[in-house]
Amino acid sequence: MARGTEKASPCETNNKDRVDDEEEGDSKRKAHSTPHRAARRFYNYMALRSLRAPSDSELVSFTLACLALSAILWVWYLFRYLNKSQPFTEYPIDKCERLSSLSPLDLYYGYVLPSRPVVIAGGALGWAAMERWQEDSYLRERVGGASVRVNVWNETRGFGFKSLSWWTSFTDFLDVYSSSKHWHDIHSPSLSHSLSPGVLSHQTSWPSGDLSFYLNLQNLTQDPTDSFIYKYFSGDFQVPSFSTWLFLDQVNFWMGGPGDLVSQLHYDGGINLLAQVSGTKRFLLHPPSSLPYLYVNYSSSTPNFSPIDVEKADLDKYPEYAKVPKPIECVAEPGDILHVPAKWFHQVHSSGRNVAVNFWFLYPSRLRVYWMRLLSQLGYEVA
Repeated sequence: MARGTEKASPCETNNKDRVDDEEEGDSKRKAHSTPHRAARRFYNYMALRSLRAPSDSELVSFTLACLALSAILWVWYLFRYLNKSQPFTEYPIDKCERLSSLSPLDLYYGYVLPSRPVVIAGGALGWAAMERWQEDSYLRERVGGASVRVNVWNETRGFGFKSLSWWTSFTDFLDVYSSSKHWHDIHSPSLSHSLSPGVLSHQTSWPSGDLSFYLNLQNLTQDPTDSFIYKYFSGDFQVPSFSTWLFLDQVNFWMGGPGDLVSQLHYDGGINLLAQVSGTKRFLLHPPSSLPYLYVNYSSSTPNFSPIDVEKADLDKYPEYAKVPKPIECVAEPGDILHVPAKWFHQVHSSGRNVAVNFWFLYPSRLRVYWMRLLSQLGYEVA
């Protein structure tokens, strides 16, 4: 028999059929995506229960439904991701920068996300408050007898001595703070009529030394415009233009004097932009990485406060504080705006007749940041 007409043996025929079957099976498996296989398995399971095999149209419809559900879940996950704020990253620094101007893009990517303090020199010089708030007569005229809470600082007892706090009129506060009062001068008629009986009962234990008085008035609701400063001074100040990428949370009017005041070492949870109108504030800052060495009492009512005096630290009582690097010093002079990063510990020294405005911001969502950055790259003005 000629070679060309030789028949394949049964073994060769079976091998060829097996190879063809395997290739056909591979092509079928490649042709079906994972959702398609899942749909087929589900329908096969249902067929066993209902004794009816699914039709091709039913299988395609179910596959499309699985794909649509997957797309919806991915969109939902992406929306949740973009709607969350981008966490900041702390970079080690050894000094506080001082700039003449700043854009929203530079503030966010250069200082908010890297968690770095910075002073914008003259950032509030355009405010009408820079001239109007220098005189108590203007403040007295605008606010009048509105009720405010007066706080007292004494060098011996320190900042936030709560038993020396009371509600009185704004005009009375101006009368009190305008001159330094020795502790026994609290007996004077100008003060004793506004003190509560509880405060008067403890005045014999008050320490000797000069007292300084201050106001710290924040908004009482979640609306930052529903605040003391917006009610009486809405035309005298502006929210910093370079903060447009951030979400405004609170606005605070701060006034104190006439002597020096020193705040207790503490941190704020939000982004803080402090505009200095009158007097000077000197900030001593520690980054969040210093938290384990600052003896914070988490079980107290003020878990964001530290008992350590940065400039007079008692290392015998607080030995772990020796591991903390030297604090970073930032000085806010009249007209300056200081960015204090979120969760940075700071001790503040306020000198002279001191008036300032705090703007506390929340971190923006990723979606807002991406959108603002896109507008910037397209050449649109976002400031």
